[in-house]
Amino acid sequence: MSPNVTIGNVYYVRSADYDHVLFLSGDLEGAGLEGSDDIGVWAVDLASGSDTFYEVNDLAAQNGGWIPGSNKGYSMTSDGAAEAFECAAGAAPSSAPGASA
Repeated sequence: MSPNVTIGNVYYVRSADYDHVLFLSGDLEGAGLEGSDDIGVWAVDLASGSDTFYEVNDLAAQNGGWIPGSNKGYSMTSDGAAEAFECAAGAAPSSAPGASA
């Protein structure tokens, strides 16, 4: 995470698109991230160890310093990514903002 940025509650959804992949999401807090809609989404492949995180949406990329999810084919359209976002947002299903190509 970027200096002085923290993550609130974290939620995860297991992907049906990838074996052993979880999409994680949480509300980021820090300077410029005061609202409840600053949701970062990451992926972790449990088969290769849970110490490597992949940035899935733009907010995660702006505040992370990890590997771009696109390197592994992970995006906000991958099964589980938008669902994890919605869990953290606490909202009804909708289009996930900040999706990376």
